[in-house]
Amino acid sequence: MIQIIKSRGFMDKKILLIFIPLVLSSFTSLWNITGFPSLHVDEGHYMRKAMSTLEGEGLQPQDRYFAPYFGQILLAGFLGMIGYPDILHPSPDVESVESLYLIPRLIMGLFVILDTFLIYKITEKRYGFKVALLASVLFAVIPYGWLLRRIFLESIQLPLLLTSILLALYIKSNINEDQNNKLNNKLGIKNISLILLSGAFLGLAIFTKIPIFVMMPLVGYIVLSNSGNNKLKSFGLWLLPVILIPMMWPVHAYSIGDFNTWVEDVLHQTQRESKPLINSLATFFQNDPVTFSLGMVGILYAAIRKDIFILLFSVPFLLFLYWIDFVS
Repeated sequence: MIQIIKSRGFMDKKILLIFIPLVLSSFTSLWNITGFPSLHVDEGHYMRKAMSTLEGEGLQPQDRYFAPYFGQILLAGFLGMIGYPDILHPSPDVESVESLYLIPRLIMGLFVILDTFLIYKITEKRYGFKVALLASVLFAVIPYGWLLRRIFLESIQLPLLLTSILLALYIKSNINEDQNNKLNNKLGIKNISLILLSGAFLGLAIFTKIPIFVMMPLVGYIVLSNSGNNKLKSFGLWLLPVILIPMMWPVHAYSIGDFNTWVEDVLHQTQRESKPLINSLATFFQNDPVTFSLGMVGILYAAIRKDIFILLFSVPFLLFLYWIDFVS
């Protein structure tokens, strides 16, 4: 009885503590939404594509295949549900135009709060409560987090990736070890759902912006590690939506006779002027030396501890950015 009371007390305290990073994240991501940071030209580009989708004008208002469609579809869906832009009663003046960015940026801010919660849950599952609380608090207050306040595809993409990772972590390794056990059969069905959903969310993340495909080794590793004796079947099941969902982008281009344009635009993304990774890292260090230093020390510590989870999260992405030679 005492153990139950202590356990309940710890759980109540734990639930209260979770609100610390969420409140911090709410403040840093929602305060002065339209005042900071300044509007970026890419925000107007993504908003134009979202509004084109919302108003039924098609998925390619600018006739260029620089990014897949899911980001604009998701944003258009949220905006459509609340009756945007009519809800703001827009008029042709500067203040009205600025106010049009209020709701989209509010959506980005809510995504950041969701990111904070997902980072807490992922870290708790992998490393425990104390590390999860520290990680989520750090994420909520890091200076470079302001980048996620803008209407960028990465702001939409991040919660999709984190959800995919979290779902993969919840896969049970004891599925189907006893086919005659009804409980295990139920767990098997649950795991199939988790595997498919994890693959679907990663597929949607790639369908938002292609470079996130470099996270496939990480999520694939988690699926394989948690799948017991059904590693290959689970991996194949997970891989199916990861590949099929982003394939809708070239399939759509082919269906409207734009496949050659699609190929040219995708290749163009790999042939732009050089913006090497080292320059971006130097800017990162200059603007946020604490987060940069903690990150680099963390990767080094993970290498010493042979923590594959952290290494697969960071190393393939850094190698890809180094190879692509265009880091914004």
